[in-house]
Amino acid sequence: MIEAFDNCKDNDIYYTPSNLAYDLIQKIELKHGDRVLDPYVGRGAFYNNYPAYVNKEWAEIEKGRNAFDVQTSFDWMISNPPFSKINEVLQHSCRYSEIGFGYILPAHGLSHKRINQCALDGFFINQIYSIENPKEWELGFSHFFVVWTKERNKNLGLLYNPPGTQLKLGDF
Repeated sequence: MIEAFDNCKDNDIYYTPSNLAYDLIQKIELKHGDRVLDPYVGRGAFYNNYPAYVNKEWAEIEKGRNAFDVQTSFDWMISNPPFSKINEVLQHSCRYSEIGFGYILPAHGLSHKRINQCALDGFFINQIYSIENPKEWELGFSHFFVVWTKERNKNLGLLYNPPGTQLKLGDF
C-alpha cells in the first residue's frame, strides 16, 4: 500500500477517493500480467486498487519519483494527473504506453488540439465517462475519465482527422 503524503498544498493536487478510483479501473480491461503504472500516485487511490493479477509500479514527484523521468514502457497508465501539465502528461503517455492510458481530466482539458496530437501519436479516445466531482474537490467544472488506446472506437472521433487518415465516417 502507498501511504498518504499529506504535506502537499498545491492548487494542482486533488486526491481521488479510493472508491472512485476502483470504479474507474473497472472500465479498463486489464489482463493478467499487464504492466500498469500509476504515474501520479498521490495517496495511492488508483495504485492500491489495481487488481492483484497485474504488475504495478508508481511514480510521484512529491515522493522523489517524477513520472516524466520514467523512461520505461508500460501496458497501461491509469491515474489522476496534474491538470497544469496535461500536454506533457499526454505526450509522455503516448510515448511510454503500449496499450493505452486512462486519466481523470477536466472538460476543458479535452481540447481538439490535444485529442488530435494524441491521434497523431497513435492513440485515440476509446472510452469516455462523465464523473461526478468528489465533494472534497470543491470544483465547479465537469470532469471525465478518458481512456485512450491504439484501437479506434468507431463511435468517437475528430471532425478533422490527422493527415494520412481516412475521412469517411465509417472509418471512425
